[in-house]
Amino acid sequence: MILDWKEKISLVHYTALYEKLDPVEISVRCRIPFDAENKLFYLRFMGSDYTISYPQFEIKNDNTSIIEKLLFLRYLCNGKWIPYNGTSLSYREIPWGEVYYRNFEGRCIMRFARMFGSKPDLFTQVMECKKELKAECISKNHPAYRFEFISNLYMSFLIWPGDDEFPAAAQIIFDDNVSAAFSAEDIAALGEAVIIRIKTFSDLLNRDS
Repeated sequence: MILDWKEKISLVHYTALYEKLDPVEISVRCRIPFDAENKLFYLRFMGSDYTISYPQFEIKNDNTSIIEKLLFLRYLCNGKWIPYNGTSLSYREIPWGEVYYRNFEGRCIMRFARMFGSKPDLFTQVMECKKELKAECISKNHPAYRFEFISNLYMSFLIWPGDDEFPAAAQIIFDDNVSAAFSAEDIAALGEAVIIRIKTFSDLLNRDS
């Protein structure tokens, strides 16, 4: 894949920063395991387990996109896991979320609505079949699931199917600890990466059915 200049600069910057950090501090801050003997971090993303080397940033079982690599690096370098207080935040309620909302709305919310608005049962099937996501149904009235997107961090996808009178609508909300882990700009990229994974899962279900 050919990287654009922003991605190249980001990869170089965050890889250099990562190599200088204390791995034990990263492990405690992000609440992810670190194998000191083999110099490996263990991270989950969308139900898949990843082994990340240190100090050189390499993903051993690598099926990740460039966006996902950057998200992993930014979380390891800048993110922090804090306890979930039991409330949810819309993107607008995240610090600086109002500034990036139009980008997030088109890139994530509307995209998800177009993808599953006419196929809500497929979204439900993905959430129910992909046990590794630890998905929890949070509504009896329409498809809505809270699931783990990265180790110990959760988000929720909600969809209202369209009909003859109203188009399909969607919402994406986050556990209240997400703003300690990612910036608003990163969360927009994160939402896109998660949707791509969900689409991949749905394609596999269609292929196997």
